[in-house]
Amino acid sequence: MYSALKKPELIFIGGSAGALTILKKLLNSLSLTWKIPIIIVIHRRENSDGINSVLQDKSAIRIKEAEDKELVVEGCVYIAPGGYHLMIEKDRSLSLLIDEPLNFSRPSIDVCLESAARQYKDKLHIIILSGANQDGATAIEYAKKFGAVVWAQSPEECEYKEMTSVLIERGLANKVYESCKIIEELVKRELYY
Repeated sequence: MYSALKKPELIFIGGSAGALTILKKLLNSLSLTWKIPIIIVIHRRENSDGINSVLQDKSAIRIKEAEDKELVVEGCVYIAPGGYHLMIEKDRSLSLLIDEPLNFSRPSIDVCLESAARQYKDKLHIIILSGANQDGATAIEYAKKFGAVVWAQSPEECEYKEMTSVLIERGLANKVYESCKIIEELVKRELYY
């Protein structure tokens, strides 16, 4: 079942309105032995503090707000801070930018994901959750050219369907899963790798 998949070196999770509940469940399901770094870009306001503590509650793995120039290391979850675009550099360090919002968002999924695709290529695994706009679709199209794997949360389950629906309509999602299946499949990969 897993032989056709390359071991991911990065898992990217993007979402917007309605994504926080599943994100919390997903992170709480991962054990202390989880190794693959995770980068999360959730649309949020510049002054929206507290998302880290909400996600860290009951989670065994380390969750932190991304900092400028820090290296991506295994076993850590990085959250894009409000008011900044997050990018991954060639040396796999993180950069925070204050460029104009993209798709009305800063942080933007597209900005971060495009840089992740350049650095991780076919070892990038993308999960897109509930959201009310099309942020991420352009970068996912780009990432797929490098062989990235994309899962979309089932639109029927999403509080806001647009973000995942556009991926499915464009044929960009390798798999469409309900949240419980996303969690189950991630835990399987943790055991496999």
